[in-house]
Amino acid sequence: MGTITLEFPVARDNQDELLRSLQWAAPEVASLAFDPADGRVIHYGQAERTAPDESGVRLKEAADRLARSFHLAPAKKAYVGGPPRVPGLRSPYEQLVRRGWVRPVAAGAHVYCGLMSELFFALDAEFRRQALLLDPAVEEQKFPTLVELQTLRTAGYLAGFPHHVNFLSHLPEQKDAVERFQSRTAAAGAASVALDGVGACAAHAMCPTVCYQFFTANAGRVIAPESLLGATALSSCFRFEGRHTTGLRRLREFTMREVMFLGPADAVQARRARLMELMVRMLELCGLRSELVTASDPFFIDVADKKRLFQMSFDLKYEARAHVPDDDSWLAVGSVNDHQEHFGRSFDIKLQDGEAARSCCLGFGLDRWCLAVFAQYGLEVEEWPAGLREIVRKRRSDAGGTREEKRA
Repeated sequence: MGTITLEFPVARDNQDELLRSLQWAAPEVASLAFDPADGRVIHYGQAERTAPDESGVRLKEAADRLARSFHLAPAKKAYVGGPPRVPGLRSPYEQLVRRGWVRPVAAGAHVYCGLMSELFFALDAEFRRQALLLDPAVEEQKFPTLVELQTLRTAGYLAGFPHHVNFLSHLPEQKDAVERFQSRTAAAGAASVALDGVGACAAHAMCPTVCYQFFTANAGRVIAPESLLGATALSSCFRFEGRHTTGLRRLREFTMREVMFLGPADAVQARRARLMELMVRMLELCGLRSELVTASDPFFIDVADKKRLFQMSFDLKYEARAHVPDDDSWLAVGSVNDHQEHFGRSFDIKLQDGEAARSCCLGFGLDRWCLAVFAQYGLEVEEWPAGLREIVRKRRSDAGGTREEKRA
């Protein structure tokens, strides 16, 4: 066991983000935890026979950089709402699994049944309805989950978030390569397969976010004066979280409903304000104890401090967080983002005067939003706030009633 002491203390709200980043700084470290009594002290344990001093040096260097960025650009709250206290549910994920409503099928991937499935689709129906009412420019679109690596490179994802990419590869169309692979995997019970030495290659990945497909579809486009492009889509997203993959908090596969806009700066800024209002409206409709705070994306550790400072300084990302009473933590359930001209420039999307288009988006994280509902209000719909009960009632009405009502 080793200990490092940081230059600046880290607030509890930021500690999880910092610890998740540190896993990449010293992969031989098996455990990381802040001292409960001191936000400057981190305790770590070794997974391999590596000198603690060596790990400590790498951890401290990376942690100090991130802690400094938290100190220089503290989070700002745009909204705090919901009841000061909610009923709360002990071990919400475990209870959902016990009920059979959430069924783990792989690390970070689940099947949803029963009330979990009902709530999931009921929430999305309301998110979709609100998105389509937001602006006449918004149309519903269907995006693929498969994305070319060139798209991720163009978007800057391979530079900023390479550690989260789920690469999609395949065997070459060669008989000998396929036979080599078959011989390697003949042993029963293999938990994984090695692709090196058989010529496997990756030109695609599973899409880590919804809006990249929107920008790809409009690449090279010139937006007419007074025009605005808008879309909403529901899609699965994939991010590798390493050892931090756990329950419904950190998933390898999760689902997002996004709303996106592309166009002139003034128009996009106005729509971003509407997206902020929509996020607050949905938090209040669900009666969640929640907040909307400035945040940053989970950049790779080598660039995290600089990019975090940039995002936080210009309020480019607001994160919706719901309280989890079980462990007194806050769970990100959505975000509203101002991309400025980044994607307009990257994907060569221009206005008629030649300027790069501006963009913004809102994302609802359906898996975590459901978890937040259960964590705050329990497993019985009758005990939920009126807005949530109405959302579920609409879903049941559209589906022709509950399973029990259909059997009656």
